[in-house]
Amino acid sequence: MGYTLVQKGPYQAVYRVDGHAERLAYDGDADGRVEAISFYSPLGRLTRAEADSDRDGRIDRWEVYDESGRLERVGRALHGGPRPDVWDYSDGAGGFSRREYDENGDGKTERIEHILDGRVVAEDLDTDGDGRCERRLVKDAAGTIVRIETDADGDGVYEKQLAVTARP
Repeated sequence: MGYTLVQKGPYQAVYRVDGHAERLAYDGDADGRVEAISFYSPLGRLTRAEADSDRDGRIDRWEVYDESGRLERVGRALHGGPRPDVWDYSDGAGGFSRREYDENGDGKTERIEHILDGRVVAEDLDTDGDGRCERRLVKDAAGTIVRIETDADGDGVYEKQLAVTARP
């Protein structure tokens, strides 16, 4: 088989034959259900982590790391499903640059928030459910929609723009 299982207290580790860890699991309350599990590349780098943050026995948080071990994105299951409903994408500086929502659980992104300096500056919307966003809401510093852009032909370019102005 080529694998070694080591268990000590709440920790359980699986090592490859070359000695590198493949996975590390943690059951802190000893109820037999893992609260956190980390997965490693053949070179021993963290590639993915999963957690049961509310301790209901189901994974509800996913972290994905790039080849150098930096956090790439974080997924959360907001509605208790087996997959993430929301993905937050790292900006590389400790924050997030984009948040994607699968609001109806069909595996397609219905809404994308573009984040700059911690605030949402634009939202892309898939209003027809085809998996492609065709409407963008551009926001000012106060979060007010100032422009609506549309991609009428589905090519990913927002050709039409409508300025939104405040009424007196």
